Amino acid sequence: MCLLRGKIIDYHDKYTERGYCPLYVKESARRSYEAYHALGGNGIVTKLYSDLMSLPESEKELSPE
Repeated sequence: MCLLRGKIIDYHDKYTERGYCPLYVKESARRSYEAYHALGGNGIVTKLYSDLMSLPESEKELSPE
């Protein structure tokens, strides 16, 4: 469970910094989160997962600043 938690946190940190998260990463994150949740994990990781999934999937989708 700790490894899954760490993986989700790493995804969150890396891709929120970039401002987007590719679809293939979201799929991997979803699978990791589902396994983590099935093992009884939740808490802050649920928030991090939600944040990650709400990111655009490509750099092209970013709003101009």
